[in-house]
Amino acid sequence: QLKSGAANDVVVTLISMSNTATVQIHKKPLDDSLIHDLQRLSKRQPKSHGNYVPALDKALEIMKADAENTSSLLFLFFSDGAPSDQQLMKCVHGINVFRINEKNDRKMQHKSRNQAWKCVHEITNRVEAECCERVKSVGQVFGPDKVIFRTLAFGPEKENFSLLEKMANILPRGEFQKLGLDASSLKTSFSSLSSSLSTLRTEGGHRALTRRSDKVVGANQKVDHSNVKIFGRDGWWMYANSDLVGKFEFNGGDPSSRPLQRAHMKVDA
Repeated sequence: QLKSGAANDVVVTLISMSNTATVQIHKKPLDDSLIHDLQRLSKRQPKSHGNYVPALDKALEIMKADAENTSSLLFLFFSDGAPSDQQLMKCVHGINVFRINEKNDRKMQHKSRNQAWKCVHEITNRVEAECCERVKSVGQVFGPDKVIFRTLAFGPEKENFSLLEKMANILPRGEFQKLGLDASSLKTSFSSLSSSLSTLRTEGGHRALTRRSDKVVGANQKVDHSNVKIFGRDGWWMYANSDLVGKFEFNGGDPSSRPLQRAHMKVDA
């Protein structure tokens, strides 16, 4: 987007997720100065838990404050594992079961193991419900069709990313990507995100994007599809200059198995 010179109408907010949520970058224009800020933040070391709910609340707070000035939204939610919010929650019996080592106390201070595990599941479900409810609220602020919502799991395969996938399925333009620990997968994902940003800008009536002078993919370049894990329904939108030609859907495997499809466009009055 920076190389295209076409992102002067885009602002970026970055929120870090720990025990609490902290705004690291607030409504920064997508320009060279943003790159410097990101490089500075890249030197920080991760620490503590990753609580989803405070991060989603902080994002909603910023969105609502600026909703009148925002035409559309690309929301990226990164995590390297399941949420840690339950670490701070107590069950109906007033016990913080997620802070008790089951190996030392199999009943986790409850009358029975069944009672303890029932409380574990109830708290887990509560966290999931609160996160999904906040994603719904994101769609209500801007309109569900104006939000591209991406959840990206960047961590070991054994990690539980089921909530990220559920969150992505809340909005019609949601997508979940499980990237593993392969840096090339992360790079490919960001290329897709750049295309999503271009889609939002074009739908919003912004000026046509400038042709990029650099060659992104060579004609003879081989693409490895063996580790592609893409979920969702957005795919790629094909344009000839500023005219929409159609939509190409891709969900892993052989891209030739997915035909080019005509897109159904909405025209706002």
